[in-house]
Amino acid sequence: MNLAEIEARNTARTEKLRAFAPDARAEAPPVVLDGTTARIRMYQSIDDWGEFWGLSANELVDTLDSLPSNIDTIELAINSPGGFVFESIAMVNALRRHSAKVVAVVDGIAASAASFIAAAADECWMMPNTMLMLHAPWGVIRGNSKDMREYADVLDDITMNMAEIYAAKTGDTADEWLDKLTAGDDMYFSTESAIEAGLADGVIEPPGDDETEDDDANASTQTADVTASTSDENEAQRFDPSHSMALLNI
Repeated sequence: MNLAEIEARNTARTEKLRAFAPDARAEAPPVVLDGTTARIRMYQSIDDWGEFWGLSANELVDTLDSLPSNIDTIELAINSPGGFVFESIAMVNALRRHSAKVVAVVDGIAASAASFIAAAADECWMMPNTMLMLHAPWGVIRGNSKDMREYADVLDDITMNMAEIYAAKTGDTADEWLDKLTAGDDMYFSTESAIEAGLADGVIEPPGDDETEDDDANASTQTADVTASTSDENEAQRFDPSHSMALLNI
């Protein structure tokens, strides 16, 4: 089967799926322009098929390419269970190549692959009561024992690549994050624990609550302290996009 036949088969499959569930999800990703800020909403899983399966790197890149040239800040609102590693790394690199500063805002949960998209942003902020979830990649393979061992090595390499992203954000070493990831547990971080771990720069308190005005001011002060203490480390340790990733679902 040549490339043209593969593309024709995939197109036909997509059309069948679209006919089966034409309104399964809205066009992605929604964008709101506010002066020189573009707010992009990532409120779905990450999948290379895109459309109603989830957000693909192609869809995000198309959105980034369509932004006005005066955009200097991209606010990426995240509520995602994660998805394919390779698609997520492509998104990370597309956002890094954009001239605008990327500010991730966790609106619900940034889980699995979505967590390192958030961590790789120039800034990562949490709304109240939100969470991050980190874990090692997993996948499925069919083959003999040699294939299985080789696949395990690939998973280990990908885990190290993910550890480097988290290390660049927090200032810890990649080996420290590798140990945490390879422990095999899902690691949930509340708003407070994400800030303490260095995965998030602070919490964004909703405006307009008069009864908690003093608390909001204190939270803003704490947030500024966290940002100041971590900004130099974040600039010094950046994710190296030259690391390769396999197409896996985490």
